[in-house]
Amino acid sequence: MFETAAYYIVLLMAAIPAVTDHIKKPALGWWLYAFLLLIFIGLRHEVGGDWLGYNLIVDNLTEQNFDELLEYGELGFYSILWSSVYLGLEVYGANVVTTAIFLYGLFKYCKIQVNPWLALFTALPSLVIVIGMGANRQAAAVGVTLLVLAGWNESGAIKKMALLVLAALFHTSAVVFGLFVIFDSHLSRVKKALLATGLFVVVAKFLADSRTVNRYQNFYVDADSIIEAPGAIQQILLVAIPAIIFLILSARNRTFRMQIPHWEVLRAMSLLAIALLPMALVYSLAASRIAFYLFPVSIAVLATLPETFPVSYRAAVKILVVLYGFLTLGLWLNFANTSFAWMPYNNFLFLSW
Repeated sequence: MFETAAYYIVLLMAAIPAVTDHIKKPALGWWLYAFLLLIFIGLRHEVGGDWLGYNLIVDNLTEQNFDELLEYGELGFYSILWSSVYLGLEVYGANVVTTAIFLYGLFKYCKIQVNPWLALFTALPSLVIVIGMGANRQAAAVGVTLLVLAGWNESGAIKKMALLVLAALFHTSAVVFGLFVIFDSHLSRVKKALLATGLFVVVAKFLADSRTVNRYQNFYVDADSIIEAPGAIQQILLVAIPAIIFLILSARNRTFRMQIPHWEVLRAMSLLAIALLPMALVYSLAASRIAFYLFPVSIAVLATLPETFPVSYRAAVKILVVLYGFLTLGLWLNFANTSFAWMPYNNFLFLSW
């Protein structure tokens, strides 16, 4: 229990305002907690599933020039990592920058929800602790897509696609999010279909690139793990179950639907989340990576769920959502086959103690 205490403390700090705070526009405590998470995640030491892999990359980058980064792909992340190495900050500098990008998008998205602190809390167990601390590149990409969602109604298609290009510079899988931009546009169905097809061609070309396959093989034990991810079904269910709840409530409860920002986009995301379940039976890794971008469904549903109940019951529903979050984290820490990489928690700031 001592090895995992730090994670429960971080959850508890957000759980209290998640249940008690009724302010729609979070103030000082909101940003202080953001800073705490930046230190907690960005300066972690020997924590997370990608820790060893990224340190191997750091060793390689010490002998390479900036122009050689083009061989890696995903230039955004590797430029940050190379700069961190060049400045003598090793992997820590890159972790802080990518974490800042991730958290900025997350906090902006949670802030537009009807219960911001509850929204943030629901993201902590899986999206923040598991993905944010175990998949640096994709966490940064997810952060950018969350930023796109946060400003969805105020941004045009060009701005959205430009941000998605930025997200793809951290992890190419982010181009999948372009589907939602396409289908939410005012184009004709034929043009939407053509653009969606073109997007799939780009993704297929990326996946068929031998350099890409070789690069991913360097991060996995064997070739089978390129398409297989143990626990993918459980991870996708964390999004698929809220997606089912979303589809049911948005069809039957107008109040719920009106309190969900850009609910039409979340409806499309919910349908994709459900479709990932059969896909995970064959390509579990690909399905689980796509599911990362669908966590906004879970955040919005769980944050809005208390509002569907009478006022006298809402505090109790918030408590149930919080207990669900603690249960989710506890099950993952105790039973996930990769959770050992998160234990014990350590931080760069503690190394000199």
